[in-house]
Amino acid sequence: MCTILDPRFKTHTFPNAITINEAKHAFYEAAATVHPEEEETVAYEVKGSLFADLDRAVCISKVTAHAQTASRNEVDNYLAEPTLSHHLDPLDWWKERRDRYPRLVVLVRRYLCIIMNSVPRERIFSKMGLVVTDRRTSLTVEKAALVGVVASNLKLLETN
Repeated sequence: MCTILDPRFKTHTFPNAITINEAKHAFYEAAATVHPEEEETVAYEVKGSLFADLDRAVCISKVTAHAQTASRNEVDNYLAEPTLSHHLDPLDWWKERRDRYPRLVVLVRRYLCIIMNSVPRERIFSKMGLVVTDRRTSLTVEKAALVGVVASNLKLLETN
């Protein structure tokens, strides 16, 4: 998902057409699950109406169909745009186009901003090495994990 959301790469790094189609399908599905704030549905109910449940079901069906079509159009329009130069920042690109692709921007915030180094993980392992010593080998896995979480977040607890 990160690769296809990066405007520098999109589908150009996938090895073959089958993989590209699988990635596009996953992209369509992910975009269809996002609901931009302006598209929130207004629930209405006519009291005493025999057709209230039917009206509600029709309304939900229309909104769902519209959301799927709109998300598919967003994905297609995004993929049709030219790729970004490799020396430019993809987050700036998305910031400029956040109004054009409201669903995709939600996905960008979710997937494209993942930390891509192992420093936080190494820091946790280092803390765990200090927690689980020869004297504490009788700790259960669960207790050691809890002590590790507390040790890793001790600075947060001290500032509050």
